[in-house]
Amino acid sequence: MCIRDSRICLLENITEDFALVCEDLGITAELPCINSTSHKPYREYYDGPLINLVEAIYQKDIERFSYEF
Repeated sequence: MCIRDSRICLLENITEDFALVCEDLGITAELPCINSTSHKPYREYYDGPLINLVEAIYQKDIERFSYEF
């Protein structure tokens, strides 16, 4: 198997990213929304020590995807 191109899809942009993947593949498809939940913004779940821990473990991902707390 040869992978010519790759695309990273982010959950926070899943609808738009999925549409781009379908376009790349030349297909028409819909991504169903199943088991969705309502919740507070993610920043409200983190306190100072937890932010530091997550930053230490996921530093590369945070930088690569421009995440911030």
